[in-house]
Amino acid sequence: LNMAPCVLIRNDPGETRIFGYNQNTIEDLELNFLQFVHEISIKKPPITLEIAAGTGNLSWKVPLAFENDGQHYANDLSSIMMNTEFDHTIEKHSKDLQLALKLFIKKIPGDCLKVLNITGLKNKFDAIYVANLEQYFNPEQHQQFLELIEYLLAPGGQAFLCSNSYIYKENYPIINFGQEQSNYPYFIQKIVTFENEINSNNPAAIIRPDNNTPTGHVLIEKNNEDKFSKEELPQAFVNKVDIYKNATYSHTSNAFSPDVYRAVIELYPTLTIIDTFFVDRSGVRQSKMDYRVKRVAAIIKKII
Repeated sequence: LNMAPCVLIRNDPGETRIFGYNQNTIEDLELNFLQFVHEISIKKPPITLEIAAGTGNLSWKVPLAFENDGQHYANDLSSIMMNTEFDHTIEKHSKDLQLALKLFIKKIPGDCLKVLNITGLKNKFDAIYVANLEQYFNPEQHQQFLELIEYLLAPGGQAFLCSNSYIYKENYPIINFGQEQSNYPYFIQKIVTFENEINSNNPAAIIRPDNNTPTGHVLIEKNNEDKFSKEELPQAFVNKVDIYKNATYSHTSNAFSPDVYRAVIELYPTLTIIDTFFVDRSGVRQSKMDYRVKRVAAIIKKII
């Protein structure tokens, strides 16, 4: 599995949501997914799907896991990404492989909650892969997303999910925040005032927002028009929103853990957890949360 460079996700005109960069290979989860696809392909032609396919760093590998025949679908919110970076990933290979990949891969651009929720795709997919997407959903949207996964999976099919984990930090105040009131304890809103250095400010408040609060940065108050330059901003902020000096923002975000995945999947009687685990910055499975962890993965199965 190759470690492809991160590429900025470019939105279609009119789309204001921010989705950052595509992510590097998530070794353990991708291998599980590709092996599962290959096992199915020995018995029948598999039908597979990647949601938030981005640059196609996983999608191009899927047809190579087919024993003989199969069909892979790739979805991304951005048609620009699918028609540029995704296609460029395919075109890096030999002409014969390009032709084969284009035969086996069908692109479906658009918001997954809309373009995939159609009658013709119900119970269709033997395997679904989704990475670097769920943290952008508030709890209401994430419930819609899981309903979509349940809708799309064929009986016996599996979904391989990977999202941001909560941040490792001793005595970090959000770790147990909201446990009694929500299945999403790491859905939080920070109120932050950026002065002259963006990394030197601690949140003035951390609250549990309503389940339908959009994720992302929102400007609350600014005192002047001075902005941080791109050179002054950490990568997490570059190309996202204008960050003013001496201004106050709210930042709403979601994050996951194995316990969160177990709790939310329990709400769906036809879905069951096969495995869930932390993933470090190199894409390797970790048994517990520590400073290396960046993501969390879950493998779920449709049992009916």
